[in-house]
Amino acid sequence: MKMVIVARDGVILERLGSAVRGTVEGRPLNGSLEAIAKLCQAGFRVVATTAPPAEAADPDTQIASFERLQKRLATMGGRLEAVLFGNGRPTADLVKDAARRLQMGLDDVWYVSDHSDGLDSARQVGAHPILVRSGLGTATAASADLQGVRVFDDLASAAAALISGA
Repeated sequence: MKMVIVARDGVILERLGSAVRGTVEGRPLNGSLEAIAKLCQAGFRVVATTAPPAEAADPDTQIASFERLQKRLATMGGRLEAVLFGNGRPTADLVKDAARRLQMGLDDVWYVSDHSDGLDSARQVGAHPILVRSGLGTATAASADLQGVRVFDDLASAAAALISGA
């Protein structure tokens, strides 16, 4: 069994400015929820992460947002196995925590992000980094070290490649 860690902002949901992130929920990016459902149906375990800045991290709002996502995913045959919260930016500890919670080896973990922090976190622990060009991904692709990073247009294309084994 394999696990895909997916960053919420810029990968699942549209990326919003930090000033409104705590009170306004982003819309799902085109095909992102369907991609999660397809990953689940193909036997992948999917975990979502978010690392909102402290001023935008109202816990009740964050939890309610993920509960709504879970309900929508359930209607498509998908689910998030866990939701992990960071503090301001993704860290290698978040990736390790996800693997530990689901009793997975890090070599069976892919981390999908639109930001170099997520890619770096995956690399630090031996997980497989994937960059999507949604959210901040186009700018990240132009400025980040992409050695060993698979790059896709969005979560849907990344999920299709993982499912097909490509």
